[in-house]
Amino acid sequence: MINSENLAESIVLITSASDRKANVIGTGFPFYREQNYTYLLTCAHVVKDVGGEENVRVNNNNDIPVDVVAIGSIQDFDLEVLRIKGLLNFPLLKLRVLSKEKETICPINIPGHYLYSEDKIPECQTITGTIYERGKVIKYQEKVIVWELKIEEGKLQGGYSGAPVVDLETGFVVGVTTHMEGRNEQEGKIGRAISIEALEKIWSDIPPTISQQLKRESYTLTQLLVKGSNFNNFSLASFPDLDFSGISPETIQKAYQDSLPPDAEVWDLEGDNIEQILENLHQFRKIPQFFEQLIQAPDIHQEFRNQLQ
Repeated sequence: MINSENLAESIVLITSASDRKANVIGTGFPFYREQNYTYLLTCAHVVKDVGGEENVRVNNNNDIPVDVVAIGSIQDFDLEVLRIKGLLNFPLLKLRVLSKEKETICPINIPGHYLYSEDKIPECQTITGTIYERGKVIKYQEKVIVWELKIEEGKLQGGYSGAPVVDLETGFVVGVTTHMEGRNEQEGKIGRAISIEALEKIWSDIPPTISQQLKRESYTLTQLLVKGSNFNNFSLASFPDLDFSGISPETIQKAYQDSLPPDAEVWDLEGDNIEQILENLHQFRKIPQFFEQLIQAPDIHQEFRNQLQ
């Protein structure tokens, strides 16, 4: 893991070979290496803005061509994977999907490039702030979190697109900066980033080592019930291996009702609406109680019961 002071050592400048786009820049960072090639992550719109694949230059080097390995859509999964020979001395940044218990608010660093002064000199600066969930982008049936960025020290500027959003506590990249927002004195103090989990949506041949980094941790019922744990902050996505399809809606509805406080006025959900049920249970911090009730139900199949124990 790279500490915050050394983050800039892993940041690359994305520019254009076209003179007409001399002031168009973006940010990228290395996250994977194979033999003598380094793989960089940036935004799809950065590559488009500099004039496409044939015009992409990394750190103003005109002698080393860049290949596009994977590309998402600017309208949804705004990421692009580039491959370049060399850059072997650049430390790789590690990736991680932000855990559910940290999704409410998370302190972050964002190292990125911008053009300094009237001479338009590229500089790299790390800014700090927090992120929280703004919503989701959807492509077909795939959903990915979009983070709201609130910048507290420094500000977003042109060129920060493609910059890694780094969890301040762990040092892992949890998202990629996509947009700068805000007006007047708030300009650059608000922005957007896409969750790093989008990488797996755009790269069909993603290396197993990277895919493993993007696996969201799942938890057993035993872990949920650990005294003092903070595991109530979970949704259906936190339990990827649980198959609710073999459980009758009546059993789910009964477990749901028996788990909630007597004064909770949310009894009218359909038994097959698992996501909404878990969301309501989360609000009351009753997800562990829900699974306890399910385990006791007579029609729960053994495989599901084993997954919970």
